[in-house]
Amino acid sequence: MVLAGIYLVLRLDQRHCILYWCLLFETIVLIHAYFFPMVGALWAAGLGWRIAKRTQTIRLAIVETIAVALTALFCCWQAGYFAVQNSLSATCYGQLGLNLLSVFDSADTWAHSPTSRWSYVLQHLPEIPGNYEGFN
Repeated sequence: MVLAGIYLVLRLDQRHCILYWCLLFETIVLIHAYFFPMVGALWAAGLGWRIAKRTQTIRLAIVETIAVALTALFCCWQAGYFAVQNSLSATCYGQLGLNLLSVFDSADTWAHSPTSRWSYVLQHLPEIPGNYEGFN
């Protein structure tokens, strides 16, 4: 995605660039939002460069900005980006996961019995509630 953005910025032939940028942002939003700020910065820099070189009018730049923004918003809406009602903390973000000491943890925290230990040499390590998800 980033290479496609670099290619679109460096293309000599700027015909149909609005269409190509809209297609690229559509693809980016539907793949992963991680790429959106990186390619967005490339797009903004390329747009600014075209305006500075006077190869594109400000009016056409405004049309391109609106087209790209509407395309990205529509695809975000279709992909369900705005459907999440809860915050990340409400979905146990940061609580469930792998503790880095799980490799050395000898107890199966699902069973909670003295016979649930996996090793008699390594002792059970305390963990926060929810770290049993990453038991090795």
